[in-house]
Amino acid sequence: MATEQALHIAARCWCDPRTSDRTMDPALAEVFAEALDATVEKLQHDMEIAWGLIANAYGGDWDKASLGSGWKKAAERWRDEAWSPLASAICKNEEVEPEKA
Repeated sequence: MATEQALHIAARCWCDPRTSDRTMDPALAEVFAEALDATVEKLQHDMEIAWGLIANAYGGDWDKASLGSGWKKAAERWRDEAWSPLASAICKNEEVEPEKA
């Protein structure tokens, strides 16, 4: 069974100008929502694994990384830009807004 959030996302697809002329199909929306949930679950799992690897690099002491490698800054940027908003949204069951370039 799909989560309520995934069902809302799937249902909004029928409000898109490219599809708003079509009749909503609840069964299809449910299948879309289940696929969204499965994808989000896999992404969450992959993000947790990636964060575990990054957080534990250099024995968890990022200051051991050489300054010239840029590794510490890259890890901090990933933590702050990629992980934190997603982790926060997951905990609050919110949508993550894409960053504006």
